[in-house]
Amino acid sequence: MSEIEHERQKIQGQRVVPQMADLLNEGQRRSLGTVLRRLERAAWQLEEQMSRGLVPPLALTDVTHVPTMVQQEQLIRLAQCVRQDVVHLAEDSGVKHDEEDRLRTLHAQFTLLWVELEDVRPQKLRHYGPLHPHLMEALGPRIQHISELVLALDAVVSGTHESTKRQNMVNTCNEALRARTKRRDGQ
Repeated sequence: MSEIEHERQKIQGQRVVPQMADLLNEGQRRSLGTVLRRLERAAWQLEEQMSRGLVPPLALTDVTHVPTMVQQEQLIRLAQCVRQDVVHLAEDSGVKHDEEDRLRTLHAQFTLLWVELEDVRPQKLRHYGPLHPHLMEALGPRIQHISELVLALDAVVSGTHESTKRQNMVNTCNEALRARTKRRDGQ
């Protein structure tokens, strides 16, 4: 609301209603912005998933209760409405546009996953009960290999591996995937 409009309302005895942006302090605006950004991202992800209609091919998780086509259309439309309302509320409340450094986000994600992998090494699994005598030799190297792959992903994101070492890891991974596919297909 402009100063002139504000003064005109005072003179006419009308109730002065401040703009929403004027009702929030900086801490409140930051908090609102954080929630709105997360909501916008969640609605976008929902819209993407429903638009593609794909169930992710996960080996360790069975996706159940997949939405019907009618539900998918409704979810897409509602997600679009959520995103529109988020934009309008952000504009009205003075929430500032933010940036996301995709590489930093990926770095954080894979760093946390590496930490979690470290917690499932055989020696750490003792916290959950006695270890089978062969667990160290059966699980240890496999967790080590996956951990190295996660660190390689992180290195690519952060640019810390030299390109030849990175490419060697990618080539090794490609060869292993081809070998697994041949074994699975019975060739």
